[in-house]
Parts: sequence; C-alpha cells; structure tokens
Amino acid sequence: MVSFAKNYGIVKNRLKGKRVAVIGLGRSNVPLIRFLLDLGCTVIARDKKSREELSSVTQKYEKEDITFMFGSRYLENLEEEYLFLTPGMPKDLPEIKKAVEKGAVIDSEMGLFLFLCQGKTIGITGSAGKTTTTALLGEIFLRSGKKSYVGGNIGNPLLLEAAHIKKDDYAILELSSFQLEMLKQSPDIAAILNIYPNHLDQHRTMEAYVEAKKNIYRFQKKQDVTILNADNEITLNMGQDVPGKTMYFSVDRSASSSINAYLHEDKIMFFKDGAEEEICSISDILLPGAHNAANVMAAVAIAKECQIETHHVREAIRNFRGIEHRISFVREHKGVKYFNDSKATTPESTICAIGSFDDPIHLIAGGYDKKISFDELADCIVNNVKRLILIGVTADKIEEAVRNKIELSENGPEIVRCESLEEAVKTSSQAKSGEIVLLSPACASFDMFDNFEKRGEAYHKLVQKMS
Repeated sequence: MVSFAKNYGIVKNRLKGKRVAVIGLGRSNVPLIRFLLDLGCTVIARDKKSREELSSVTQKYEKEDITFMFGSRYLENLEEEYLFLTPGMPKDLPEIKKAVEKGAVIDSEMGLFLFLCQGKTIGITGSAGKTTTTALLGEIFLRSGKKSYVGGNIGNPLLLEAAHIKKDDYAILELSSFQLEMLKQSPDIAAILNIYPNHLDQHRTMEAYVEAKKNIYRFQKKQDVTILNADNEITLNMGQDVPGKTMYFSVDRSASSSINAYLHEDKIMFFKDGAEEEICSISDILLPGAHNAANVMAAVAIAKECQIETHHVREAIRNFRGIEHRISFVREHKGVKYFNDSKATTPESTICAIGSFDDPIHLIAGGYDKKISFDELADCIVNNVKRLILIGVTADKIEEAVRNKIELSENGPEIVRCESLEEAVKTSSQAKSGEIVLLSPACASFDMFDNFEKRGEAYHKLVQKMS
C-alpha cells in the first residue's frame, strides 16, 4: 500500500529548490502552486491570459515569491527544470519541445495526486458520459457509507486533499484525455465508457487521442481492474491490452463469462463468478436515453467491484437526477419543454441527446471547431430533428453536412442561422406545444464562452426570461 509520507518525501526530495513552471492557471493548476511552494520550489506561473484576467490568482498569491508571466510572451525564456502543464496544453509547442530537449521534465497535478494517494483510486474516462458516471458513483459511495473523494475533471482538484485520504478511502476521478496523456501511473480501477473522435484540434490525430485514453489502464498491475464498454468497437478491442483483470458492460449483449453488467428485458443485471443479480429496473433511471443506461451499468460494475451492497446502488440510481448542463430540464413554456445539454461538446453526445426524446425537436447546435466530422450527427439530425438552429464557428460545417444528407434523403429539418445564443433562443420560441427545444451544441464553447458551464448558464437565463 502506498504511504503518503514516504511518497511525499520522494516528491519533496525531487522538487525542493528546483525552478518549476506552472503553465496554464486553470482550476487544477492554481492549488498546485500552493503545493509546490510548500515543497520549497521556485515557482514561475505562466498563462497566455492577461494579468487583469487572472487577477484572482495574483491576489491569492500576492504575498508569495512567485514570478508571473502573462500574455503572448508567456512562454518566453522557458528554462525551468520541471514543467507542470494544464490539461489540454499542446506538448508540441516550440517552446515546450525546446525545453524538453534541454532536459526539462513534464509533469501534472493529476500525476502527483496518483503518486501520493494511499487510498483506492478509481478513474473514469470516455468521450461522453464520464461526468454523469462519476457523479452517480459518488452518490453510490455516499449512500454506502464508504469514505470517498470525488475530483479530477469534476469538482475540486484533490491534490491538497491527498494527505487526508486514508488507505481504506476511495478517490473517484473523472479523467479527461488531456489529464491521461501525461500520466505514468494508472488508477487501481479504470473504466472507459466509450471512445469517439474528439479533441482532434489538440491531439492532432485519432490515434493520439486513443493512446492518451489507454493510459487509464496502461500502467495497471495484475490485481487491478479495467471496465470496458462491449458495445463500442474501440473499447471492446482494448480488452486484449489490459494488464490486469477486465470486466465489460453492454446495453446490447447478454451475460457471459466477460459481460458483467447488462440489460435483461427491462432490468439492469450484474453477473460475476456464476451469480446473477438484479440491480434495478430501467424505469428507476431518471435520466433519459440508452446512453444513460450504459453510464449506470459502468457505475454498477465499479460499485460491485468495490463490494458495495446492491440496495445502496439501487437507491442511489433511483434518486440521481443527473448533472447540470447534461440534458437537464430548464422549464416548460407554452407547452414547449426546454432542455440544457451544453455539456454535449461532441457529435456523439448530441446524437445521444437527440435519441433521448420522442417529441419533435428544435435543436440549437454549433460552437468551437475541434476538427471532427459531423457526418454521423447530420444523419441523426436529418432523421430526427424538426428544426436546426445553428450558431458559432462550426455553423457552416454542420449545415453543409446536413444539406449533403438532405440531398440523399430528400427530407430533413428546416435550417436557421443565428448570430448569437440569445438570437437562437428567440428563434426557438416558434416551437409549438408538445415540442422540445434542446441546446446540444456538439461542439466546445470557446468561440463564444469560456466553458460549457457559462454557455449553459446563459441559455438557462435566456429561457427563464421568455414570456
């Protein structure tokens, strides 16, 4: 078992007195600065945003001896011995490549946490569904009475909590591809929900994206466990590479020696060591869509692996209402139901959201371009959407993909272009009673908003103001 004191000593001996760059002052790297200062490091904090934009960070550390470098020249004279990169920072920037060639070591806040944590670590990743699954699993652990900490790409960074996590506690981590690509250690229990093209603007190729995801199990030991989606071709094929034990979940397949969580008629079942057990009914899941049934199965498999009693799992599922910005109900106005799915930053997430409804859909989509194809989404839109309202940088690409499909099918939605989210919401007011207005952008938010949360909050306010 990992000893926090021993591993903290190793980290301190390695970093004390060293010049350390913290590059990108986002949510996870701000508390990292505190940790590095306590180790005795000389910290140089770098970010391309302006000092004014990051005044909250400079004020937080105004009494500390830190060098801040902001703006377009933030990577100038990058000569520190260790580089702690914010998740998503491209590793092929000339300044970073040059620093590494000179001997600089790249590390991350999550890498430090996994090295220091003496509790059982659970990592959850996927192109879609990881936040929902992580949050549900946190609720399951809360009901079970087992001490757990939820973090990673969700909630608060856990690095400063590592000293308090005991050997019998659990750390439940949502892990993005950006966090994973820098890791040299894998969680004790890993789950990959699905893999679709995503973040190709940063990872450059699909192969690089998949390789980053594999780090969630790549460094596991024989006694560790990886849980995979048997319905996704990429994750199914990963099973042959897993160093430890493998479990699978599936919406489409029945129990077998490898399929552990699955659907039988309208029941979610769990099968292991020859014993089959009913966990819950599909009707117990408050979240719409088959994709959420798959997310629940993944959480069930992890919970059962952690010896959590079924009644705790069932009660958590029955009471879990999802997370904000993920197909969350906003209001009903003049018989029209409005849903906020701002967290849908990939075409696959939007396809899942569209498939969650039977009523006519007015879809608001578009945003920042992550260099991924909209062809499959276009198929789904042509067959299932009444009206497509497009915004953002990708509006042209999405419209082109949809019109190409319309030419083949001679059928499809009305397409409307809007300059802003506010205009899109006003346009959606033309929906009729019994119809759905769904914000599910299929794209990141960075062309108009700082993040998907800000986009979702703006949508929520605009819908609430409708009269």
